[in-house]
Amino acid sequence: MSKIKQNRAKEYQDLHKDSKNQIKVISRDGATIGYVIGEASPYTGEAGYSPRLNVLWSDGSITRCCTRGMKTYRKKHWKIL
Repeated sequence: MSKIKQNRAKEYQDLHKDSKNQIKVISRDGATIGYVIGEASPYTGEAGYSPRLNVLWSDGSITRCCTRGMKTYRKKHWKIL
């Protein structure tokens, strides 16, 4: 694992310890939880407009998730459809 991913995985663990105050994203299958670490540039392609979020996952990877493809799940949670 690269040093960058190791640092991100450590950041994930720190966020997990303070998870009450973090906005979570739950994967489609419900098995994985990621944490929102910031807003990303919005998607403005053929499918229309959608705000996006940068999500940090436990393996240290970061993805941009369109909120258009999510639904709110409890307070401060998003679930990927």
